[in-house]
Amino acid sequence: MKFSRYDKIFILCDKKVAALWLPEFVRYYGLKKTIDIVIKGGEECKTLRTVEKIWRTLVKHEADSNSLLINFGGGVICDIGGFAASCYQRGIDFINVPTTLLAMVDAAVGGKNGINFKGIKNKIGVVNFPKEVIVNKLWLSTLDERNIRSGIGEMLKYGLIADKNMLNVNADNYSDYIEKAISIKKKIVSRDAKDHRIRKILNFGHTVGHALEAVRIEEGVETTHGECVAFGMLCALRISHDILGLSEEVIKKYEKAYKSNGFSEHVDNDEIAKIIGKIHQDKKNKNGRAMFVLLGDIEKPIFDLHIPFSDIERYIY
Repeated sequence: MKFSRYDKIFILCDKKVAALWLPEFVRYYGLKKTIDIVIKGGEECKTLRTVEKIWRTLVKHEADSNSLLINFGGGVICDIGGFAASCYQRGIDFINVPTTLLAMVDAAVGGKNGINFKGIKNKIGVVNFPKEVIVNKLWLSTLDERNIRSGIGEMLKYGLIADKNMLNVNADNYSDYIEKAISIKKKIVSRDAKDHRIRKILNFGHTVGHALEAVRIEEGVETTHGECVAFGMLCALRISHDILGLSEEVIKKYEKAYKSNGFSEHVDNDEIAKIIGKIHQDKKNKNGRAMFVLLGDIEKPIFDLHIPFSDIERYIY
């Protein structure tokens, strides 16, 4: 990446990443006179108010078409930063430098940028690709066990929808699978950047997963995206078994990977009702109907399947 071509370079990151890695990042890439934009971080900050803070800083320092925004952080940073850069002056260049496993294998490489709105995940956003994604495993050295597990949740998804070998990923070998995970996502996105057809398979597990994540955020319960998606995939596999005749062996294989990686999500009856309520608001719905990605078999996802709201509840447990 030729940073020297830009007159002004802005670095967006959260407080935790700033404390751990920001000076090292600047030195590593030989950057000079950068303008830092440090936010609190976390899913609760994925709002228009945070985007406005970014825009105010860009305006204050007279960012223009020859400015660059570096999104240095996890998925939230990549989502917010990409959205802010895409809208500012109808779009300035941005790059993603993911610092979490989840961001490396998911958020940083898909071109989807956005914010949550009215308690709905990623309700407002654009599709716009970064000029570059710089993946450096160095940043993972300070990542805690829970966030490693969160990234593994998305990597297991690739194992179900694209390459069954990815189901072997775990906390000891995940580093060996990062490039493969990125390759799978890039290949799918390259065929359908705007999410009209085949890219929809990347939403496997996300209908229930996003809903659970939104509920947990509202309840103030600590959770991660990957944990919620991993649970959502378990629900989707149960539906796939009943609707498409998915083999129980596939479900057992996933359950083994699920448990061995420490996933143990549990929802109570009150949460189930709230999850169904969130699914009613899911941006993937069509004509007021819930749309699911299911599996006919391992590596054989089927998208745009309508499951009645009244039927979904019995698969969430």
